[in-house]
Amino acid sequence: MQLTYVQQLPYSDGRYHFVLPTVVGPRFIPGGPTGYQGTGMLPDTDQVADASRITPPVLPENVAPRYRIDFQLDLEADMAIHALESASHVLDLEWQSDRRVTLRLSKDESEPNRDIEFTYSLDGDQPQVGLLTHMDAERGGFFTLMVQPPLDTDQVTVHPQGDGLRD
Repeated sequence: MQLTYVQQLPYSDGRYHFVLPTVVGPRFIPGGPTGYQGTGMLPDTDQVADASRITPPVLPENVAPRYRIDFQLDLEADMAIHALESASHVLDLEWQSDRRVTLRLSKDESEPNRDIEFTYSLDGDQPQVGLLTHMDAERGGFFTLMVQPPLDTDQVTVHPQGDGLRD
């Protein structure tokens, strides 16, 4: 199975963040048991009436899943990409330019035992503007306009609204 989608990544603390869940952990199901209507691992409860339908089986600890995952992501930014890092996996990077890179899991990282996560920042000490375009057969074309402020600013460069400065 192949999943393809386009997504704008969340930005915080000067970095863009990507997370792809690959593991479903046990769910917390509060309440007292009332029986089973489904084939899940946990019974229905007085607080979660469909618990037996929403609790998939969980592998015991130290048991490897019977499947592997293959992951490839084409990352395109409107400015130069810097400090691309993954705390979760070893990634193979294939750079097409300073603004575009293909990320793949390394050969030894195909077991789905943790979420795939990475972060990156964009180049620039000055405010920058970028434009990304995308064409979709069903929806037509669209674009994303991004304005990236500098990470470090001082009181000289920041003017409060209504400060009376005019060009």
